[in-house]
Amino acid sequence: MTQCTLTVIFSGVSTHFRNGIVAGIPHRVVLPDASHFFTDFLSIDGYPEQFLYYLNPHFVHLASDGVDFTIPGLMTNGYLRSGVRLQVENGIPSGDLKTNISTEDLGFDPKLNAYDPNFEYSSDVVTGGRAACYFDFDYGTAEWLFPLGGERPAWRLSITVETNGYPRLLVTPLNRTPDAPAFKEIELGQSTDVTLEVSNLETGSKEEEKDQCEGRFDFLFNFLTGRGGIPQYIVKPTPGLESPSSATNEQIAAALQNLASMLTSRAQNPAAFYARRHNLVGQTPACSPSEFG
Repeated sequence: MTQCTLTVIFSGVSTHFRNGIVAGIPHRVVLPDASHFFTDFLSIDGYPEQFLYYLNPHFVHLASDGVDFTIPGLMTNGYLRSGVRLQVENGIPSGDLKTNISTEDLGFDPKLNAYDPNFEYSSDVVTGGRAACYFDFDYGTAEWLFPLGGERPAWRLSITVETNGYPRLLVTPLNRTPDAPAFKEIELGQSTDVTLEVSNLETGSKEEEKDQCEGRFDFLFNFLTGRGGIPQYIVKPTPGLESPSSATNEQIAAALQNLASMLTSRAQNPAAFYARRHNLVGQTPACSPSEFG
């Protein structure tokens, strides 16, 4: 059978757990449920005042050329509607998962405990199914990808797996719903070199109104994988937060109005919401993947 290559590229809010943190799984990518609007205060060591911030909802999306990612009860047009576990069904064992680029080469530290030294992962989120998505890897090669274009672009992380035949994705619900299958196998095309994009980003397009705070605090969403959720104190600014400043009441009100408009259109026509696409170009470093362990 033909040996093929599957490259999975992670963009946006996703935390990588490796080195046996999850028993029996060498590398688990956790995409936390960041689909809610969030606002709070944050204290940063060395800054005398707290910062008021808001986080726009982020949604998990799968995309690969020519593949229909629609599964009743689980996803529509690649957008997750219920939590799932993803695995490469026909991967070829290749030893321990390796990383080609050191975090020292990134220009930022992706490790969550670099910002919150007391960070402990939440077993409910990381192992207990209270997440939007798990992507589990037994082997492969991980690599940080140079950012896409834009003034302050975000890094991405890829994991490449050799497969026995055309790549196949195994989808298993984290929580069964009445209309969802027990599992689903998806063929990722008839090519020997396949790319699968897995993102956890805001929806929208260049034509829609821009996030007025430019997503500077988006990295905080990764802390949803921790016990207690997003901390109220960190020891240094997170990626993308070069010049911290509070959001104004007017900015928060505008963000809520934009969210209400999106939800209204979704209620009138759910298909319109799930047809939306992420705008990767221009994502700030705050929406880069993170690591633990």
